[in-house]
Parts: sequence; structure tokens; C-alpha cells
Amino acid sequence: MHVSGEVVSFRIYDTGGEIDLSKVKKIFGQKPEQEKIEFEQLAPKYINISPAPLFVNLKKRTTEIFGRKVELSISARIYEVGAVSVILRISFSEELKNLVDFSKPFKISGKDDKKFSDEIFAEIIKEIKSCISKSYEIETYPEEYMVFCVREPNMDGSAFLNKNRETIAGILREEKNFSKLFSAEIRDATRATLSYFKNDLVIIDWSVGMIFDPTGKYEDDLLTIELANLQLLELRTYDKLIDKKIESAYKDLKSLRGFGFLKPVNKVMLEIAEMRMEMTRYIEDTMNITKFFGDYYLAKLYDLLEERLHIDEWQKTVSKKLDNLDEIYELAADRVDVQKSTWLEVLIVLLIVFEIVLALGGKLW
Repeated sequence: MHVSGEVVSFRIYDTGGEIDLSKVKKIFGQKPEQEKIEFEQLAPKYINISPAPLFVNLKKRTTEIFGRKVELSISARIYEVGAVSVILRISFSEELKNLVDFSKPFKISGKDDKKFSDEIFAEIIKEIKSCISKSYEIETYPEEYMVFCVREPNMDGSAFLNKNRETIAGILREEKNFSKLFSAEIRDATRATLSYFKNDLVIIDWSVGMIFDPTGKYEDDLLTIELANLQLLELRTYDKLIDKKIESAYKDLKSLRGFGFLKPVNKVMLEIAEMRMEMTRYIEDTMNITKFFGDYYLAKLYDLLEERLHIDEWQKTVSKKLDNLDEIYELAADRVDVQKSTWLEVLIVLLIVFEIVLALGGKLW
């Protein structure tokens, strides 16, 4: 089956800290006219993102992919929570089964597609590095998601899926030998679907999705997919960061042994409490960027993504680790109280002994 449309590739990076978007706008605005980058504050109609991310248009270019000249559109979105999404959009017109080639690493003008996105991200970071605050050092890898947007005016969504289910499953699972896929695997790959009109269809899988829409009006769908992957990236990042902070908190807790209460324990306890508050705020800011209003369809699409990407499970894992930080804080407080009480009792006994010695000494004299 011959199809046309575009491949939309998201590669979302954690920047290691929060981004001051007002500073970013000033930086881009001060560039020389010939070097200026087009950008705008994104304000989608049905999705509440506060503050709205900056959409950066890095313009279109003609490039070579699979030995053919194609039009490549490059853009990025910069989020205050500390993430940059690099977006590549590549037009196609060919047999449906050939789309699986995009699921594997492919070359863009001789460069690996992932390396191509990495270089764009590095360029953006170079420009906005001074706008990143409250930084943290944690090694993360970007979140990737690819969406095949098919525009086929002569067929409705369900008919398209039923006719090409095996091929579509191969594309979603990045498997060229799709004819060998087990029936249960095909069903699982194509089970998470959503339609609004008869002629549109969205299929969501773990790392690849497909949108079938003859009208080409799927920008809100793409943004919803991007935001869900952004949340997954940040939750993974926070999970690693909390692990690091828990390890540090345990070390602080051990330092309170023995004469530990003589150390600046209030500072240690304050640091543990600040860890908890800081991580709670990070997570709330990340999860709050997907507050849907006025569009039940997008809310249902997000529910599909949340289930497929296991976002709820990641959130529960992170919340549990935050509770562990609370327990460490309570242990630290209890240990300090016990140590203070113990040493206070020791001092009282020593004072009593000292008074007895003084009294006995006075009688002897």
C-alpha cells in the first residue's frame, strides 16, 4: 500500500537544571539579524502549559535520506522544568512497509539521526547555558519517540488498521520481518487506539506511534505525545537524582552517631528536609504541565500514553523514594533527640558526682 505523510521524531533531553525562559528570549532576540532564530511562546488551545514553552524554529532544509532528497524540518521546544525537545519532521511518499526503515538508526546527510539531534541539542545548550539555574549533576539519556503521520484520503482509520494490521505492528515494534510476528504480539502492538472521527486513528505503542488523519490536523496529538514523553524523561531523571540524595542523606545520618550531635545537626536535618521539598516541587511542576481542559479527546489520548509509557508506575516509584527521604529525616531527628537526652543525663550525673565530691571535700577540710 502506497502512503504519504511525514515522520515526526522527538528526542527530549534533560538539561540538568531549570531554565529561565525570559532570559532565553533575550538571548535569541539579541542575535544579529542574519543569525536570528525564529521562536515564539507556545500557547496551544486545549492544553494548559504554564509557563508556556518556547518553540524554536530552526528552519527547513533539503537533505539526503535513504539515497533520496527529502525536506527536513528542524525545531525545538524549551521547557522551564529543564528539558529541550529536538523535533525532526521528514516527509515521505512510499510503500507502507518501507516506513519501518525509519524506526532503525538511519542517516541524515551521512550522519546518524540520533547524533544529528544530539548536535542540535548541543548547539541550543551552548546558547542557553547561562539561563539554566538550580543545576544538578546526574547522567541521563534522552527520551525518544517517533510518530508516523499518514495522510490517506480514500480510507477511514479502522479500515486502514484492519487492512494493514500486520505491517503496522512491524513498524511500531521496529521489526522488518513483520510477517513472522506472533498474532498476540500484533494484537498487543496495535491495541492502544483512539479515534474521534471515523476517518482518523491514533495508535500508541512504547516508543513508536502512528497517526492516521486525512486532514493533517494532528498537531495537538503530537504535542500530547511529546508532553507524556517529557514527563517520563523527568521522572527517570528524578528517580536517579533521589537515589543520589538518599545515599547522601544516609551518610549524613551515619555522621550523627557517637558525638555526632556536636556537629551542625540542624544543618544536616535541614538539608534532608530541603531535598524532600525540592524533589516534590520538581515532580509537581513536571506533572502539572499536562492539565487538559476543554478537550476530552486529548485527555483520553494522554491516558493511553500514561498506560503505555508506565508513567503512573514511575510516579509511584519516585513518590515512594520521597517517602524514604521523609523517613531518613525523622530518623535523623529522633537520633539527635535521643543523643541529646542521653548526654544530658550523663551531664546531670556528672554534676551530681561533682557536687558530692565537693561536699565530701569540704567536710574533710
